[in-house]
Amino acid sequence: METPKKGFWFEPIEPELQNSEFIAVESKGFLAEASARFLRNKRAVFGLAILVFFAALALFGPFLVPYSYDGQSPAFVNAPPSAAHWLGADKFGRDLFVRLCYGARISLFIGFASALINLVIGCVLGGISGYAGGKVDLIIMRAVDIIYAVPSMLYVILIMMALGANTKSILIGICIPGWIGMARQVRGQIISLKQQEFSMAALVLGAGDGRILFKHLMINAIGPIIVQLTFLVPQAIFTEAFLSFVGVGISAPLASWGSMCQSAREFITLYPLQMLWPTLSISLTIFSLNFLGEGIGDALNPRSK
Repeated sequence: METPKKGFWFEPIEPELQNSEFIAVESKGFLAEASARFLRNKRAVFGLAILVFFAALALFGPFLVPYSYDGQSPAFVNAPPSAAHWLGADKFGRDLFVRLCYGARISLFIGFASALINLVIGCVLGGISGYAGGKVDLIIMRAVDIIYAVPSMLYVILIMMALGANTKSILIGICIPGWIGMARQVRGQIISLKQQEFSMAALVLGAGDGRILFKHLMINAIGPIIVQLTFLVPQAIFTEAFLSFVGVGISAPLASWGSMCQSAREFITLYPLQMLWPTLSISLTIFSLNFLGEGIGDALNPRSK
């Protein structure tokens, strides 16, 4: 029996050739690359840090001082910042720090809760409109036009007149027209994506319309959807602050950043710090959310490398 010629059998590779096909860069998944791009964006990381700070302030801040948001102390009326009252006290002797913390709870809750509600409504209606097309698309888009024709602030004021000045009425008023932008964004993305090859392949393989829409098309449109979501939050926070500032928002003795600004307005020349704290909080929160949305948009866009 002849011995096979050299080359017909696998042989150990030479030591100097073992690393000839070494891959220098480790392969990363989409989420890992997006996270790395996000962390390289200094403004986005700064925005996330500020948002986490205010969230922690809202959750744990009231436990750091022995005051309640409505507790009055005549001895500390319009008191400046001190060891007893870190940010001072207002015209009723109420501690500004604890009121700022409770204001963060209300403002952030309204912002994120309304954004999540608008996300669900906008994604469902916008997705159905873009995927179904025809009469369904026509009916949904005409309903959008009718709702959009009425000023959004009017919805909020009318709801508050009917249900009273509280968190629930503001939330309902913001959500009535708030999903329109999300629905239009999702509709445009779905119309573009449903003509792609992967969508046609899923249809040929027998996938149902619901699975194609929510398991394939909506997932591929997640980037623009998340970016749109981050811009809904500051819009809702600013709306609540504006309503409270003009006196039709959160009613006393509850504290929101807008109501704190409204309460400090008459003393702005004598005690400007009372206006500074809630105004600074609103500004930093809105800036951080805008930076966060910009960073998420760049991180989820593969062309931004």
